[in-house]
Amino acid sequence: MNSFRVIKGFFLSFVFLALFTYGVFGVQAFFENAVKDLNQNKFLGSLIENPVVNANYNQADAKQDVKNTEGPDISAQSAISVETNFSIGNQIIFSKNIQRKLPIASITKLMTALVAEENVDFSKKITISETAANQSKYPETLKVGEKFYAKDLLYAMLIGSDNAASYALSESIGEDKFVGLMNAKAKEIGLLDTSFADSTGISIDNFSTTQDLLKLAEYILRNKPTIFQVTIAPEFDLHSVDGKILYKILNTDELLNNSSDFSKRIVGGKTGETRSAGQCLLLIVKTLDNQNYLINVILNSSDRFGEIKEIIDWADSQKLQ
Repeated sequence: MNSFRVIKGFFLSFVFLALFTYGVFGVQAFFENAVKDLNQNKFLGSLIENPVVNANYNQADAKQDVKNTEGPDISAQSAISVETNFSIGNQIIFSKNIQRKLPIASITKLMTALVAEENVDFSKKITISETAANQSKYPETLKVGEKFYAKDLLYAMLIGSDNAASYALSESIGEDKFVGLMNAKAKEIGLLDTSFADSTGISIDNFSTTQDLLKLAEYILRNKPTIFQVTIAPEFDLHSVDGKILYKILNTDELLNNSSDFSKRIVGGKTGETRSAGQCLLLIVKTLDNQNYLINVILNSSDRFGEIKEIIDWADSQKLQ
C-alpha cells in the first residue's frame, strides 16, 4: 500500500511538472508572437497605426487599404501614380494606401476653381473683406478693401495658393453656399471618400483619398483643362481693378522653377501643406513617349517634390522596360 502511494505521488508530481512546463513555454510563445505581430502592425488591430486625422473619419468607417505596389520607399502616407489616355482603362503604376482618408490642404483649391468656373462671373469685381484677408498667415497677402477681378483672383489662388483669393471667390456668392456646391460637385464626380469644410484647404475637415483625387484630376483634364493650364504658370502679376500691379505671385510648385526637360513635361498640378496634412502634391506629366498622361498624387509627405519625382522616375523606368 505504501509503495502504491509513493508511485501514485510520483506520477501526479510528474504530470503537474509537465503541465507547468507546457504552460510556461506556451505563455512565452504567445508573447513572442504578439511582439512579432506588433512589429508588423498586425497585433490588436495595428496598435502602432497612425491616429485618426479628422473629426469626420474614424477607424470603423475606414475601407481596407488597397494592396501597395512595388516601387520607391517613400514617407508619404498615401500615394498613387496612374497612366491614362482616357480611351483605355487606367494603369496603376504605383500605389500606397490609396483609400486612406487624409487632410488635403490646398489641393482643395482645385475643387474651388472648378466650382468657381461653373458659378462665378469672372468679370465680377470682388473687394477683399477682413475675413478673406485673415485667411493667410503671410503679411504680404491681399489687403482689406483691395478690389480685383474674379478671374485674377482665380489665377492668384491656383498659382500662388493664396488663401485670401480663394476665400474671396467663395465669399462672392456666399461661403456656405460655395462649400455646399463643392461637396455637391464631389458627389457628382463620384468622390465617395471626400468632404470639404472650406474653400481654402485650411480646415482639417477637408479630406480625401489619393484615389478620389485621381478622379478629380481626370475630371478637370477632361472638362476644364484651362484650370491646369493656369497652375503651371511660373508667376503672375496680380492687378487691381484700377490697373495697378500690386503683387507678383510666384508658383508654389518648385518642380516648375527650373529649365530641366522634366519641367517641360508638366501638364498641371497643385501643392498643399498644413501642419496636420503635411506636404501634399498633385502633379500631372506627359509620359516619356508623349502619348499619355501620368497622374500622380501624394499626401502627408516629408518631401513632396523629391518623392513625387521618385515616383515619376519609377514610372519612367517601367515604361522603358
